[in-house]
Amino acid sequence: MPTLSKQQTKIIATAIKNQRPEIKATRVWLGLVAEFSIGRVDGNKINFTRSDYQQWRELLISSCGFDPTTTELTGNRTEVSRITHQEKWAPESELKKQLSVTALGGDLITTQGRCAVIPQVDYRVNKAYLKPQDYNACLVVENFEAFVFIHQFNLPTLGHVLVLYRGHDLTARSVNEFLADASDTPIIGFTDPDPAGLGILNDWPWLSHALIPKLTDLKNFTDIPSLHDRFISQLRKRPNLREECADKPQAYRDYANWILNAGFAGSQEWLCSHGVGLEVAGF
Repeated sequence: MPTLSKQQTKIIATAIKNQRPEIKATRVWLGLVAEFSIGRVDGNKINFTRSDYQQWRELLISSCGFDPTTTELTGNRTEVSRITHQEKWAPESELKKQLSVTALGGDLITTQGRCAVIPQVDYRVNKAYLKPQDYNACLVVENFEAFVFIHQFNLPTLGHVLVLYRGHDLTARSVNEFLADASDTPIIGFTDPDPAGLGILNDWPWLSHALIPKLTDLKNFTDIPSLHDRFISQLRKRPNLREECADKPQAYRDYANWILNAGFAGSQEWLCSHGVGLEVAGF
């Protein structure tokens, strides 16, 4: 028996549930009717009887291991594997639920338990197992290496903090979803000291504070390296940054204006390697 694809299985299951006497003769349906000889093509329609739908139902049960009249393919691969051997048909991805986290100032606490944190270890935790309310604040870090080495930064006293790697694509969406439910827990953003970093902070709707380098420390570097080409490229994409920051609290506004006035573009990694002092600014 030919192996049914996920797309074929889905349209067959939908048709079985709807029990319509005729459906549109799509390319996929024409291929199925030709392959299994169930149903009759009539112009741009395909006619099905109750008996035909029973045959389709028996076909799905025998080839895929599930009955669409009693079962929905829901959940992750492990959950779907209880219904069918086609685990890749799972509609949910565990990767979308996982966050890269660590903690500062105390244990990593989840609903599954707690553990002492080992620096430079990336803990992957289902977002459903984390509660922002178990911490004094959440710290979201832009770059992965800065996240991994967060314990090595010259940090201010932050209390017991859940640290999250912002990530990209699927992970970034998971972080956004998690922080959207953080209620009254302070959310601190930490990004590169450059126009793109300012833009990221300005774009995060749930942000309450920003972790920024102390300007006095930055100004003490007589040979501070600025990636000028990076600065120009980033500012071209966010030409209104100064206006975007105009209504921010004074400390953050001073930081943003220094970057824009100095034409500065640096990195979190440089801040770490040079021990630049950091401070929390209201946002």
